[in-house]
Amino acid sequence: MDSVAQIISDNTDWKEAAIVSFAKKNRVEVRQKDNLIMLSYEEDIPNEGWNDFNRQCRGIIFDMKRRSLVAHPFDKFFNFDSHPETKYDILPFSTGYEISVKYDGTMLTACSHDNTVRFATRASFENFQTEMATQIFQERFQKLRDVDFTRYTLIFELVTPANLLIVQYNYNDLVLIGIRDLLKNQMLSYSQVAKFAENYDLKPPMLLEKDFFSIYETAKEGKDEIVEEGWVVKFGNGLYVKLKTWQYLAHMQIKRRRLTKKHLIRNYCEMTNQKWLDFIKKLPPDTQNTVIQFGEEVQLEINAFSEEMHTLFRKFSDISIQKDFAFTIQKEVPQKLHSYLFVLRAGKSLERLIRKKYKEVLKEDSFEEAIHPVMIKGWSFQQKD
Repeated sequence: MDSVAQIISDNTDWKEAAIVSFAKKNRVEVRQKDNLIMLSYEEDIPNEGWNDFNRQCRGIIFDMKRRSLVAHPFDKFFNFDSHPETKYDILPFSTGYEISVKYDGTMLTACSHDNTVRFATRASFENFQTEMATQIFQERFQKLRDVDFTRYTLIFELVTPANLLIVQYNYNDLVLIGIRDLLKNQMLSYSQVAKFAENYDLKPPMLLEKDFFSIYETAKEGKDEIVEEGWVVKFGNGLYVKLKTWQYLAHMQIKRRRLTKKHLIRNYCEMTNQKWLDFIKKLPPDTQNTVIQFGEEVQLEINAFSEEMHTLFRKFSDISIQKDFAFTIQKEVPQKLHSYLFVLRAGKSLERLIRKKYKEVLKEDSFEEAIHPVMIKGWSFQQKD
């Protein structure tokens, strides 16, 4: 495929407005910092929407003043069986392959600009991840300064408990997960990356001496309690393929579809009845009845609190003067309950107010998690992220 630099030159002549327009047409976002631009593909591009341009725009960075490439991290690559090139029947096993552990962190591109080592995420020049990476580099990886960044783009994974993703880490670290040779526009093999890491005192990727079929079986049928993201397979012809575990995919679907008890409580209380039913219809089939039952449990709690407020209100219902009523409940009733009693005095239903104030009414700890990963094991693995 043509390089991004060539595509930009052919289609925009390096004119800033033209680059932004061309990128937008190809579902790529443009970010700028000083004389640098970063091109990053949009989320949720369908299979048919990928092309040679946007696949390479995974945080690629150019110097607009010099019209030169500063950094080129990974191109977009896909999960096993989720894209035409990752179907089992056409995977290039004959070229050989290497397998690396996939970390559940943030990808960071390391490059040099104005004689300074810099980090960038896929869609940002500066954020807390880049700041953390810079701190780790300064404290532990000083030899990065010796890397020839005009020749190589280094790609790291930042693992940290601050990310709050699926896999929880209790430490901060930078793992070297890939290197692009900019002169050849080729990614180094994992064994070459590991050797490079050794030479510069960096943390290397974790490689596995296993075959594709064994990790596939683990990804599909591994033990329930083990949660790891999965692996990346790099074939000899340069093709990368992600293979994620069912546990990771299930946890991700629970998070993405807002199926934790915290989110289910919120959804039930904030949605209209029709929206709640529409929400349930879009869920995995094996979870729908469970979510319906969870909603019924939430409603029972709402009803119980409502009855409690009605009982409390009856103690003061014979006070005919509004001022006396207000004075009495302010004296005898906790402040957090005042609004409910005033609603009842006005002859209105409590349902709406309780739903609005659900966080102070419904104690999350009194509910059990409704959806567990094993419930959507097969379904989630078929989704392939």
